Amino acid sequence: MQAVDLETVLDKEYFDLIVVVPLEEEMAAAKEIFGVDLEYDDATKYIFSCSLNGLNLLFVQQEEMGKTAASRAVSETFRKFNAPVVACVGIAGGLSRDLNLCDVCYSGTVIDVYDNAKASDQIDGTMQIDFSPKQYRTKNTLTASINFSRQRDEHKELYLGWEGECVARMQDLLPGGLPDIRAERSDLMKPISMNGSIACSVVSKSKDLNERLKRLDRKILAIETESGGVFEEAERLGVLALAIRGVSDYADDKKEELEKNTGGAVRKLAALNAMSFLRLQVFNPSFKSFLAKNKQIETAVNDNQSNCDHPDDATTALLQVLAEEVHCKLRELSPDFRIQLTGYRLPTPRIKSWRSDVRISDVKPRESVEIRDALVDNSKLLISVPRTYPDDSLAWVIADDLISADIGNSAVIPIVVDGRSIRPPRLGLFQVSCVESTSFEAIDESQIVFIVQDFEMNSKSRINFLSQQMEKYPEAKYIFLTKQGASTLQEGDFSSSHGIEIFELCKISFFEMAHFIQRKFEMGGQESEVIAKRLFDTFQRFNLSAHPTYLAGIPKETLFTILQANRRGELIQMAVDGFLSFLVADDKQDVTLSRTTRSLFLRSLVREIKVNGRSFDNSGLMEFTTNYAKEFGYDIDPWSFIEKFIDKGVLHFEGGNICFSIPFVEAHLLAVELSSQPELARKYFNLHSDDFDIYTFDLYCELGVPPEIIESVSNELIVQCEELKLLEGEEHILLSGKVRPEILKHPRRLKTVQENLGKMAENLYNSTGDAKGKQSVIDLSSTVREMAFQRRVELNLDEELDVSPMFDVVGYALHVWIVSVVLLGSGAERVRADQKTKIVKDSLRLLSLIIHHWTSAVSAFDFPSMKERVVDHEAYESMRELIIESGIASDEVEAKKFLFNLIDVVEISQLSEPFRRTVSMLCEQAGQSVLASTIESSEAGDFLSEILRCIWLADLSHSKGKSPLQDALTKVPREPFIATILAQHFLDRVYWSHWKKEQKLLMLDAAESVVKKINQSFDKSKLKRVIERDGPKSSAEIYD
Repeated sequence: MQAVDLETVLDKEYFDLIVVVPLEEEMAAAKEIFGVDLEYDDATKYIFSCSLNGLNLLFVQQEEMGKTAASRAVSETFRKFNAPVVACVGIAGGLSRDLNLCDVCYSGTVIDVYDNAKASDQIDGTMQIDFSPKQYRTKNTLTASINFSRQRDEHKELYLGWEGECVARMQDLLPGGLPDIRAERSDLMKPISMNGSIACSVVSKSKDLNERLKRLDRKILAIETESGGVFEEAERLGVLALAIRGVSDYADDKKEELEKNTGGAVRKLAALNAMSFLRLQVFNPSFKSFLAKNKQIETAVNDNQSNCDHPDDATTALLQVLAEEVHCKLRELSPDFRIQLTGYRLPTPRIKSWRSDVRISDVKPRESVEIRDALVDNSKLLISVPRTYPDDSLAWVIADDLISADIGNSAVIPIVVDGRSIRPPRLGLFQVSCVESTSFEAIDESQIVFIVQDFEMNSKSRINFLSQQMEKYPEAKYIFLTKQGASTLQEGDFSSSHGIEIFELCKISFFEMAHFIQRKFEMGGQESEVIAKRLFDTFQRFNLSAHPTYLAGIPKETLFTILQANRRGELIQMAVDGFLSFLVADDKQDVTLSRTTRSLFLRSLVREIKVNGRSFDNSGLMEFTTNYAKEFGYDIDPWSFIEKFIDKGVLHFEGGNICFSIPFVEAHLLAVELSSQPELARKYFNLHSDDFDIYTFDLYCELGVPPEIIESVSNELIVQCEELKLLEGEEHILLSGKVRPEILKHPRRLKTVQENLGKMAENLYNSTGDAKGKQSVIDLSSTVREMAFQRRVELNLDEELDVSPMFDVVGYALHVWIVSVVLLGSGAERVRADQKTKIVKDSLRLLSLIIHHWTSAVSAFDFPSMKERVVDHEAYESMRELIIESGIASDEVEAKKFLFNLIDVVEISQLSEPFRRTVSMLCEQAGQSVLASTIESSEAGDFLSEILRCIWLADLSHSKGKSPLQDALTKVPREPFIATILAQHFLDRVYWSHWKKEQKLLMLDAAESVVKKINQSFDKSKLKRVIERDGPKSSAEIYD
């Protein structure tokens, strides 16, 4: 064996693959599996090379374990050597229940949290980790080429050989078998290989750390300490990276016991299995083909490169073409993807099976599933996409996700098809895709998935032609994406005649959005969750779900400032500008009009529709567009100009007339137009109008409000205060003790509520940075809302709980109050100080009165008699049986008790709703810090108004609001109901709205002070110590 002095190497020596190995025991496994051809002299690292099956590999052992050493090893190695791919191979702690000891996992994705974590001491003395992860991705075609070693029939002999070697080693080193089984299988001696996400973090025994890591990704497999450094340095160098890991333990407190009991045999087996899996890839033609295609141009061609003609390599080559096409399209169509580094992954939305007959008796709610999982059980999916869905790249996002997927142990070949281009007789599925049909035979062992977008479902000739195409390729699977409604799709012949399952596209979840913001803007968990919540609230006002597309190109500082200051209008303006810029970039006409010009056109169109009440059918729209172009001398084709807005989902025809598809675009453009025409604004924003446009008014206020509109709102507040004022000697209902929900009347139940509030306070603080937990709250809320209508129908609850008298009393007053709060919040920087002071005082006074009358109307309802009417209802028997069958109750008595308890929960929920909803809106809608001075100097008209003022002020400013809030809460009466709703409000603010420690502590202290009034207390001093010690620490500092 020859030794080479690295200093004598003048030119970089080229290798097909460089392998970074963390530990000496892992390097020993590498030498045993691969053998050593050549050793290199190096002062700090052991390096050897070998040639195998026509590939040259270089193995480098790190100086020590850990991310920093891994990064340094890659950096120093690439100064003297070169390769298209660097792999990090070794052992890891398993996190997935699908993996047993000695199984092998590979990337997929590497989630690096090694240096990006913050620690905070918890009430119980433990540490909480708040991650700000950085995500890297192995090129999906590289992952797919490794998948082929397991998937393709022609590779089965090689793969079975690897399994056999691993079994033989286990029989030799662990004759008694695996000591700790997590995933039950028919043959436990045989290891499996699996691709997915691998976490790079300090490995610890902490169960909490591992659980938090699992929340970062739905399919996280293992945890180790080096891959983040390898991938980080590879990204800097512009080379591809891969991680392969054998599971040596479960990253828990049994690790040392496991090693002691097995004499280190499991660690050795895990390292050998990982290294032999890499050796398997050296003989995998698809893997070899991938390396050859990524070989640098200046390197010599290997003698064995002729192997690329192997049929397996045709599949790899096709995947390479598809991956390049997918990434090209994503950069063209997705504004957010365009600005990201290679390896960036857009969130892939989930889908939910569509049903028109959701009933209360349905035990299982509709669960959202991954598209790749839905394809396992269904060969044809028809996905209804909301008309307002902002991302034109959806089909390509799905394709990008599927390239590295497994379906039935087969590789997936996703082929995106433009459905609008499918036309008989010659333009079929392959003809309008980037794949030639002649390639089909070469990939017959893989699973073809056609992703057909925007197909004309109303054309019989095209449907017949597509049906013929589907018969021609019966083994393929199909995904159809359309913006037609799910109910329309179900009624059509196409879905029923082909056995197509209809799904609805789910929103990008709160969890995904928070995680996306963490990655994109490198924020902490708590911070990203509050930002995600505010984004959700902003877009939900326009019946939209927040989506990464809306954030394209917005710098972190800008987004943070806008949302922190609650300047929703600026965010919406950026979203609209981004939308229109995207539209301009895609315009291929000879005369391309600017974003500003298109915005002006849309402003004039929305003015005519919304303010002047005009409607435009096709011919009317053409005439309007022609006249507009003629007025400004634009030499454009009117229909082509309009068609671009329709194609991009800005406009659509409904009932024969043109409409805006995206509500926030309509609202923003109208707000801008009205801000330039005050007379029109005064006409449009009429407080007495039955359809007052509060959403446009919200955006309009940020642009500036004429004095006349401000004056009209201010005057109407005074009028409504006079209308609702309390009678002489009448006490506010919240302070009177008259509101006593059934659940708070009984000592045992009251004690339970007290205990739950106490636990909630601790849990809320301990679970900050818990996007997954918050997502479960949102999911539960969505499920309840989804079934609410059917629930009311079956139990006649609309008749039972009629709150219309309340709206007769306070409906208009509530409308005026909402308008005033929107004016204060969105116009905070545009309204004069004296005007703001007056509106603040009167809006607080009116809010107090609204809460009084609304709560009084609900408390007048006879909830006890409702229980008897439910028992007499015809649906009661089936509901009682369902409750027993579900295991909620053991017999009829328990079932009846459960139903009665539900009604008690409904009662306290309905009674607390007036306070909960209005005060939450006040803090969110008018949450601009610039208002703090005005609120501080305002005078309240009554005691509850003073409490509301202090709550509002404290939510905006810790320094200004702390003392007034504490003083006000000491005067709150010792009544369970008001104490409960106040505590609930403060805890909700902690959970959803604040991440700064002084604000969190203030809210928790406030909750404690009111809960004490019903004989419950918190350890305030301990909470203070916890938050005061809260500071940034890396996970390495915590667990080393």
